[in-house]
Amino acid sequence: MKVYGHPWSINTRKVLATLAEKGQEAELILVDLPRGGQHAPEHIARHPFAKAPVIEDDGLMIYESAAIMRYIDGKYNSTALVPAKRRNEALMDQWISIGQTYFGEPAHALAIEAIFKRVRKLGEPDPGRIKDLQSVLKKPLDVMDGWLGWRPYLSGDDFSLADLTFMPYFEYMSRLAAACDLIASRQNVANWWQTVSKRSSWEKVGRTGEQPPIGADMLAA
Repeated sequence: MKVYGHPWSINTRKVLATLAEKGQEAELILVDLPRGGQHAPEHIARHPFAKAPVIEDDGLMIYESAAIMRYIDGKYNSTALVPAKRRNEALMDQWISIGQTYFGEPAHALAIEAIFKRVRKLGEPDPGRIKDLQSVLKKPLDVMDGWLGWRPYLSGDDFSLADLTFMPYFEYMSRLAAACDLIASRQNVANWWQTVSKRSSWEKVGRTGEQPPIGADMLAA
């Protein structure tokens, strides 16, 4: 299997962490997102919306991280990342949707405003914009905190693709002064992050080596 993406990209990290959870490795083909590699004609042929990652497996090309993660889980017969019980699978899908719809966009925007603008010399962070994004993130984090108050993982008793969906965002947020308190002030969320961030798969994918600078080109793709 080949993974076309970038190791700093949130969605690429979701896929790489899924592979690591399944005890598998793939060939990572670098798409140079910081330099616009996702817009190269050869990559557009793989992903018509100019994003990453894309996987290639036995002639099959798949893009969109949620679909890729499902495919990887079904392909390899090791610890399942989709709950066996239908109700827990539905909860997993619910939280994946929450991550994509209500959480990911403001988390990404906060990172851009708090760090990326200064790193790429696009101006100073806007305190008002940061405050607005913090306010937007409070709702999904409050819902998440309440949900985790009586279950260890987002789909219930077992770690799943739902947890993996959120983890790359939290890795970056945990390094942002503007976001750290959003996590620390919610005890159940903080406990969940402390637990999942210690998983060997995440140590391998998300927390090894020098951490990259944060930029929109790394987070959005």
